[in-house]
Amino acid sequence: MPNTNSRTHSVLAALLLCTAFAARAETLHYGPEVVTLHGTLEKKTFYGAPGFGEDPKHDAVEPRYILKLDAPVDVVATAAQQKEGIEVAEMAITEITVNEADLDAQVGKHAQFRGMLSHAINGHHHTKILLDPIKTGK
Repeated sequence: MPNTNSRTHSVLAALLLCTAFAARAETLHYGPEVVTLHGTLEKKTFYGAPGFGEDPKHDAVEPRYILKLDAPVDVVATAAQQKEGIEVAEMAITEITVNEADLDAQVGKHAQFRGMLSHAINGHHHTKILLDPIKTGK
């Protein structure tokens, strides 16, 4: 009969090894640093004022473009930004609002965006982190 204690130790060792090699989230900073993000673009509709979903018949409808990231990221404020009261860090972010007027042609597709990150400051932002894309000539 196999030794269960030995088998348990083997399983635990394998789990620890997997954890040690797990990918760490990339650390990004708020603007003015320019970042490049990859993910699938979605268009979601949220309720806005006055009730933010409490009274759907009377609440404004706010469509937003959301980038579902390929991999989570950590967004960290610099020391100077922390002195200005900007959140120190948001960890394991997987969705970011893309502040762009018309991205309908890219919805449902894998996309890449370059731009600057900022922290959400009100209920209209709908994710903790926002991306202001840099316009490039086509």
